[in-house]
Amino acid sequence: MTRIRTDYGSPGREQVRQNDRLEKPVNVRPCDMPFVLQWLWRQIMVRLNCHRFVITTPYNRTALKFRCTTISGIPVVKLKILIKRHALIFITVIHCSCMAQQNDFRQAYDSYDAQTDGWQPFVGLSYAYDDNLFRIPNSLTFGQPTSDTSWTRDAGTRYDQTFGKQHVMLNIDVSKTTFDRFSAVDYDGKNFDANWAWAAGHDFTGRLESSFVQSLTPYTQFHSEELNLRTQKRNTFETYWHLTPQWQLHETLTDYALSYNLASQNYNNLNERIADFGLDYVSAAGNTIGVFLRRDRGDYPNEQIISFEAINNNYTQNEIDGQVIWSDGGKTHVQFTGGWLRRDYDYFPVRDISGPKARVTLDWVPTGITSLNATAWRDINAVDNLTTSYSVNKGISLTPTVIVFPKVRLDLGLQHVQMDYTESSVYTALLPQNRVDTLHHTSLALTYTPTRTVQLSAIVYAEKLSSTAPDVAYNAKGLMTTMKWSF
Repeated sequence: MTRIRTDYGSPGREQVRQNDRLEKPVNVRPCDMPFVLQWLWRQIMVRLNCHRFVITTPYNRTALKFRCTTISGIPVVKLKILIKRHALIFITVIHCSCMAQQNDFRQAYDSYDAQTDGWQPFVGLSYAYDDNLFRIPNSLTFGQPTSDTSWTRDAGTRYDQTFGKQHVMLNIDVSKTTFDRFSAVDYDGKNFDANWAWAAGHDFTGRLESSFVQSLTPYTQFHSEELNLRTQKRNTFETYWHLTPQWQLHETLTDYALSYNLASQNYNNLNERIADFGLDYVSAAGNTIGVFLRRDRGDYPNEQIISFEAINNNYTQNEIDGQVIWSDGGKTHVQFTGGWLRRDYDYFPVRDISGPKARVTLDWVPTGITSLNATAWRDINAVDNLTTSYSVNKGISLTPTVIVFPKVRLDLGLQHVQMDYTESSVYTALLPQNRVDTLHHTSLALTYTPTRTVQLSAIVYAEKLSSTAPDVAYNAKGLMTTMKWSF
C-alpha cells in the first residue's frame, strides 16, 4: 500500500493505492535533494502555492501520478512525478482541466498591470542606449557621433473603479527624459487618458474616452538634432444599441488632433473627424460578424510649401469595411477588419487613391505558459515627409511570449513592414517614382515581476531600413532597462 499526502496549509487528504510490490517506503523532501533540485523544488512549490509536499512511495519505483483539487485556485490538475533512489528527477505538468487552460497558470504570475479598485500611484525609472538616435542614413554619418544614452523618470497614478454597470478608468503619467550627449532634445512627456465604459438599461452600452499624449517625435522620417515634440489629442464617443440578443447597431465619433512644436514641421499638423456606423450579428458563443461605413475628413491648417508653391493636403476618405471577431472560447482569438477605401484630395487630385485595406490579428495561447500574437495588415498611413502625404503600408508582426518562471516573462518581437510611396508623390521630380522602403525590427524583452507592485524589465532591439531611394537606409541598435513601482 502506498500513501500520497499533500499539505497545502489546510486539512490534508490521503489517497491509498494498492500495490503488490510493497517495499521500503521513501519520503522525498527538499532536504533530500541536491542544491539545483532544491531550487527547482522551491519554484514548483511557489507555483503550486504549497507549504509542504510529502510523497511516500515504494523504493526505486517511478511514474507515480496524483490528482489535487486546488492548486492556486485552479481545479483538477494532473502531475507526473518520477522518483528514483531518494531523488526527485523530473516534474512536469501533463494535463490541465479546461478551466486551468483558460487561466493559463497566469494566476500564479502576479502581473504588474493588474489593476485594483481605486487609486494606484506609481513611479518609474528607465535607462536607454541607442547607437543611432536620429536615424541618420548610413551614407551621411561621416564618422560623426550618432549614439546617446538617456534617463527617464516618470510618475503618475491610475484609477480603476466600477459603479454598478459603469466602469471608469483614469491614467495620469508625466515624465522627464534627459540625454547625455544631445541635451538639446531633452523633453517632458505627458500622457493623460480617461475612459468611461457606460451602460443605460439593457439596450444601450458604449464608451467615452479622451486622451492627451505629448512625446518626442520619432526620427524615422525626420532626421534632425532639433527638438520636435508631437502632441496628440483624441476624443471618442462609441454607442451600441442592442436590438435583440443577436443584432446590434453601433456608431463611433472620433475627433483627433495632431501637432508639432517645430516650426519647420507644422505643415504636418492635422485635424481629423471620423464617423462610422455599422450593424453586427452576435452569435450565442459571443462571436461577431458585421459591416460598417466610415467617413474621415482630414484638414491640414498649414499649407506645405514646395518650390515656392503652397500645397493643400486636405482630404476626404470614405470606407466600407467588414469585421469578424471569433474565439473558440479558450486558446484562440481572431479579429479581422477589411474593406475598400477611397481618399480624395482637395488639391492635386493626381494623388487620389482607392484600394483594399485589411488587418487580421491572431491571439493564440497553446499552453498555460506560452502565447503568440500575430498581425498582418495593408493600410494607408499619413507620413511626415516633405514630398509625400501618405504611404501604402504592408506588414506582418509576430510576438511569441513564454513565462519561463512564475514571475518571469520573455517576449520576442519580429516585424517586417514595406512602405510604398510611389503613388503619393506631389512632385515626381522631388521623389523617386518607384521609392519603396522596407523596415525590419527585432526585439527581445525580459520582464521580472517579483511582487504585485514592482516590475523590472529589459529590452534589446535592432532596426534596419532599406530603400530604393538614395540617402535613406539606416541601421540602429539599442537597449532599455526599466523599473516601475506602484503603491
